[in-house]
Amino acid sequence: MKKLTSTPPPEFRHSVPGVLAGVPASSIAKTANAIKTRLAGYILKASVRRNFLNYALLDDFRLQIVPKLGQTVYNRIIDCARKIYLEESLGAFCKGIGPRILRSALQFGITIFMYELLQR
Repeated sequence: MKKLTSTPPPEFRHSVPGVLAGVPASSIAKTANAIKTRLAGYILKASVRRNFLNYALLDDFRLQIVPKLGQTVYNRIIDCARKIYLEESLGAFCKGIGPRILRSALQFGITIFMYELLQR
């Protein structure tokens, strides 16, 4: 008869560093994602005119980036981060970070656990 022990299986012990690695990884990614989302919130507008057959012709091959009405204009990544911090404080970078950390930390832990399990 097997004796039951309270120590976790060796594969499970490897998942703890995965969970701990998921916390800073998701925190940094969330901050960068907040900036990326703000920069991607612009409307791309091309100059278009119609010909006599009502086909769209592209007048200007360059696309213009036009901010939405009432939206803050961001020039670069650093400018975007600075304006977000000045207008909305540090909390704007951390909106929704709790569920993201929980998901990423568990995902990292499960991934490392499964990797170690399948290696045997």
